[in-house]
Amino acid sequence: MKPSILLLHGAIASQEQLISLASNLQSTMDVHSFDFCGHGKNAQGEDEVDMIYHAHEIIDYIKSNQLSNVHVFGYSMGGYAALVAAKIRPGLVESIITLGTKFDWTSETVIKETRMLDAEKMLEKVPQFVEHLKRIHSSNHWQTVLMQTKKMMEKLAQNPLLTIENANEITCKKLILVGEFDQTAGLDSSRQYAIAGNSNFQVLLNTAHPFDKVDLQILTETINAFALNKVDE
Repeated sequence: MKPSILLLHGAIASQEQLISLASNLQSTMDVHSFDFCGHGKNAQGEDEVDMIYHAHEIIDYIKSNQLSNVHVFGYSMGGYAALVAAKIRPGLVESIITLGTKFDWTSETVIKETRMLDAEKMLEKVPQFVEHLKRIHSSNHWQTVLMQTKKMMEKLAQNPLLTIENANEITCKKLILVGEFDQTAGLDSSRQYAIAGNSNFQVLLNTAHPFDKVDLQILTETINAFALNKVDE
């Protein structure tokens, strides 16, 4: 029987973001995925969605699908939520692999990140991306997704759930991946969190933050190697 892996998408995206990766992993793993609340086809409960809520969605999905010894891959927000879920429920997962997950949430970093979530500016400067958001979230919901994400970031700045001080409380096997040119997650903060949490750490060369810029073949090989115990700890 193939081991199970749960793929978790990033903020303002949906599970559609991970379709190609899921396809790559199907030969070696039983692949699962879902849309976080407020994203994609899962638009209900849009008033009180935050990172703890998303963590409980992961816990509920794993339990309802009776997944045991499950591995989790989370991109950006998905990685943060996976680690929070493992912190809330020790023993929930076999391993967690994160890519491009931001750990240094402060008032300053939130201001920087939320500047990119201004609907009016996006309509003016990146109209094609707005059309993409309208397609995956529906034309009357995409702005709500931006607002929810902004509020979630602000909450993390006020009360960071993952810190250097509590990183070692998550005891499952962990691999923190970050792109060489990822200006969102950042190499230094990713490395510091990995060291504090006794996690494996790896830099993907020539890689920026956007998931569509990631070399999926290298990512697939990295996930398989780690989850299937083919790397030295």
